[in-house]
Amino acid sequence: MFVLIDKARRQLSFANPIAGFKNQTIELNRSEFNLLLAFIESIDVVIDKNHLIEQGWPGRIVGENSLAVAIMKLRKKLEELSDSFEINNLPGEGYVFLNPKKIEFSFQNEKKHSQMDEKQNDEITESLLNKPHQKQKSAFQSVQENLKCILPQPLYALFSTKLFWEVTIALLFGFITFYMIYQEAFECFDCFGVTNYG
Repeated sequence: MFVLIDKARRQLSFANPIAGFKNQTIELNRSEFNLLLAFIESIDVVIDKNHLIEQGWPGRIVGENSLAVAIMKLRKKLEELSDSFEINNLPGEGYVFLNPKKIEFSFQNEKKHSQMDEKQNDEITESLLNKPHQKQKSAFQSVQENLKCILPQPLYALFSTKLFWEVTIALLFGFITFYMIYQEAFECFDCFGVTNYG
């Protein structure tokens, strides 16, 4: 006999492959499911409360009361599934998960989920590649932040205005146009100057 664990749905069901039946299915919330996984990894081993809190609520700060409530709910749900498991509280030490009948835990549809994860990763990568403007925007923002660190505040305020860049580009364009139109005149002045001094 073994317990089937569906990670995608966070469901447990008791199965007997010889008799070919599945017992009722129970659903766990996120913290209960995370705690169960921590217990399964350390059967018959005392687990510190702080470690269980880290496993049950990763990245969050919760107290021992939340842990006690979650474990109480997990106990009740496991009892609905089977009376083969025990979660004992050892005061001052932590909790221990007992599995005296040595019932195995099996993860259901793991390959399907991993293929689904790969597909999701491919879709995310493709969507990022199809949006180059977002990358350009972030590059522009990083350059802007670097300028803010390097330049004094008045200069940064001047350089970051749209009007400054419009005027600069207009002047540059005007200078290039003026030079191209009057290039021959400049060359004649050079020739005239050379013959005068020579």
